[in-house]
Amino acid sequence: MSDRSLVALLVCILPGLSQAQATEPRRPPIDGKATVEAMNAGIGWLVRHQDENGGWSASEFQRHDPKTDLCTGTGKPDQDLPVTAWATLALLARGNTEREGEHREALLKALRWLETQMQVDGFVGAPEAGNAVVAHALSCCVMVAVKSSSNQPPPQQSLERLVALRLPSGTWPAQPGETKGDAMATFWASLACSIGTALGGGRMDLEPTLSAMERGDLAMPSPALEATLRIYAQRGPKTDARLVELMDSLGKQVPRWRDGPDATGMDFLDWHSGTFAMIGAGDTAWVKWYQSLREALVVHQRTDGAHAGSWDPVDRNGKQGGRVYATAVNVLSLSLGQSVGGDSPVGAKK
Repeated sequence: MSDRSLVALLVCILPGLSQAQATEPRRPPIDGKATVEAMNAGIGWLVRHQDENGGWSASEFQRHDPKTDLCTGTGKPDQDLPVTAWATLALLARGNTEREGEHREALLKALRWLETQMQVDGFVGAPEAGNAVVAHALSCCVMVAVKSSSNQPPPQQSLERLVALRLPSGTWPAQPGETKGDAMATFWASLACSIGTALGGGRMDLEPTLSAMERGDLAMPSPALEATLRIYAQRGPKTDARLVELMDSLGKQVPRWRDGPDATGMDFLDWHSGTFAMIGAGDTAWVKWYQSLREALVVHQRTDGAHAGSWDPVDRNGKQGGRVYATAVNVLSLSLGQSVGGDSPVGAKK
């Protein structure tokens, strides 16, 4: 997959069941119309809960609800920047840009809020925050995607600051100044830098990052994340045996909704990355993956009162990001799959 194709996938955003799953009752397949309605309802919920300044609050979004019908599912106050980034990407994925779209004004407000979080050196957010580099990298992804959709140059200063944070090992730290690589910071920084340099006519070398993983210096927490990184590094199933292993593992871990105490076994971020990896690798299991994703998400979207259009933040990251995170990421996953024809296999990658 070319660098430009990877950019396009971000902007559109940016194997069989196990025996245990196969024995469960199956609902009728979710069709495209129901999927579009779910995505539009999710965007509606996000727009209704956007703050006047353009951002989203992970912990206080209920301020936009009727006092007699407050949403549940609050996140942590330090997640405002990441959840705003996710919500902005969801708006972009549904056709809203700086120039057009039903919710163009919401996207413009969100972009302005992100820009107000930028420090004089281009770093977005508070450098001392525990998730500082992840938040900065996610913000770079948003700004790159938004500018690309309007044929404008990427945010050079912020991208240069992100590149400068890369450690000699090829990884990125959780906070500026730290010397140990962090998996999630490395993942999002790699994606942001790859997309940004591609739009500038260059290419980010991710081989040092993969080498750090192969040496055991850094481990991605899931097959979906590692597969996505390898795809961004221009690896393909025909030349990368590890990618084949990862895709086989993903094919056996298709999205499946879980209730009660088992819900934390779900990871919406992983579902999003897995969707990207299935597309990027051209895996023939794509149709089954996307159908499972739709069956997991569409029927479990809330339809009642102030919650209508949102998803309960019951997954592994739900207590951190809250309902804004869950809704934005799930809209993105559904949009990413639909953008490439979710009912048809994608072409095989070399």
